[in-house]
This record gives sequence, structure tokens and C-alpha cells, in this order.
Amino acid sequence: MSDVETTIVPLRKGIKVGEERHTEAEIREMFVDDVLQANEMTLLQVGEAQIPVNPGPSLVSARLMALRVVRIGSMQNPGILHIRKLSNDDFGRLDQALEAMDRAHAAWKPATPDAKDTNAGRS
Repeated sequence: MSDVETTIVPLRKGIKVGEERHTEAEIREMFVDDVLQANEMTLLQVGEAQIPVNPGPSLVSARLMALRVVRIGSMQNPGILHIRKLSNDDFGRLDQALEAMDRAHAAWKPATPDAKDTNAGRS
């Protein structure tokens, strides 16, 4: 994943694990597979049966964020359980940073041979 674009996001409260408080997150660009994984059905255990349930938009959003968070402090790939421990403020900061990254990718336009490259320095 060396060609993957990442961004550092400072967290106000962060997450405390043991005695260490992690106050910096690294996020990455989105891939199609992230969207597919975030939308996978959840199995709900009811007695002896497992019933497939479509996740709601809030869970899909949290799953998508968890897939895109590369690390929080020294915790690599923290996953949904750690994302759920974020304060509303920190969750909002990550969400805004991810949206800004998505907008930047959506605005990128490939250079044409007869046009000036407006994406200089972007990969």
C-alpha cells in the first residue's frame, strides 16, 4: 500500500489504552472494497439461529471509517471497537477529514495531452 494517500488527523480526547492516550489518527483514501465490506450483512444471533440483517446507515458509516483508519497513535488498524470509543468530537474530526479527502479525489481530473496539467504534484 505504498501508493496509498494518507493524512494525519489530530484528536482532541483520543483513546486511552492502558496508560497510554492516543491522540493522533492516520486515515487513508477509500477503495471500492471498503464500501463492499462496510455494507456486508451482519449475522444476528437469535437463540440457535443466525439471521442476516442489513446494517443501517450509522453502522455502515462507522464500519467504513474503521476500515479507512490506518492507525490511532501506535495502534495499527484499530477497527470498529476502538472507533466506537471515540468522543463525538473526535469522530466528527475524522469524518470531516475523510470527507475532505473524498472531495479532493472527486475533484481530481486527468490531464489531457493538449491541456495544461492542473493536478501538478498530485498522484
